[in-house]
Amino acid sequence: MKIKIDIAKQNTPKAIRLLSAQRNLYSQAKFIEFFSLLSTLVPIFLVLFIENGICIQFITTIATVISLLLTQWSKNEIKSAARIQEKFDTLIFGLYWNEILVGREPSPEIINKFSKNQDQSILKDWYTNPGLDSDELNIIICQRNNVVWNVQLHKICKNVIAFLLLLFLGFITAGIFFKDYMWVHAMDTAIVTIIPIVIKLVSYWISFKALLDEETQLINKIDDIIHSIDENRYSISVEDLRSIQDFIFINIRSATGLVPNWIYFVTKKSREEAMESSTKSIADNLKKHSEH
Repeated sequence: MKIKIDIAKQNTPKAIRLLSAQRNLYSQAKFIEFFSLLSTLVPIFLVLFIENGICIQFITTIATVISLLLTQWSKNEIKSAARIQEKFDTLIFGLYWNEILVGREPSPEIINKFSKNQDQSILKDWYTNPGLDSDELNIIICQRNNVVWNVQLHKICKNVIAFLLLLFLGFITAGIFFKDYMWVHAMDTAIVTIIPIVIKLVSYWISFKALLDEETQLINKIDDIIHSIDENRYSISVEDLRSIQDFIFINIRSATGLVPNWIYFVTKKSREEAMESSTKSIADNLKKHSEH
């Protein structure tokens, strides 16, 4: 089965609507997850106004349940966004839709609903064009760029979460060792109310750690394929490209570790420049080899 990448399609109105819809859905998922995080902070602030320990424990339990429900809602939004992004990739790369893994294609109604209220000019040129003669190589380099882009963001998030965890764990440790010198009731209650946010942050950290491990594994696999091609020992198949795309959908696009928008936009320019540079470097090396 021969496939053909059409990188120019990424700037067509249809493709831009897909990107706009997936971005809005991911933003909505982040918004919901933000409130899930806030709900775990509510008991901490209530300690300042409520002295009844049983009441605070009850509120902490309710807040934890609300947080779990909001997180589940966020996961559903992430899945919808991932399917729309998959629709965009299959449109550009010419890959077939894997309905068994991904599910049904997103409906036009969903795409139209979430593609509104977006500055669509910033969505153009989503993928840097490697400009190679081989469609398979162009696709696999675009797929690699997709993963590398996420790795840089996920490393930042993992480090920020680790810093926050250290702060909260430091507070808990101080409360345990120095509570004899403080208000015992206040410290015991404060420690109980901090547990939900600590659990939340730990789950975030584990999620980003797992993401980074999976992304590193996939990058190594792609680099091995590219190296084998460079040595004239391998030919990329449609199955290779589809399996990479499946991995991206399940382990990266559908992952619950969401990058806050402020981190995305603060680092966007530097990551775009690095991506263009690495794409050019890989493409140039492959071109030089093909000339010999």
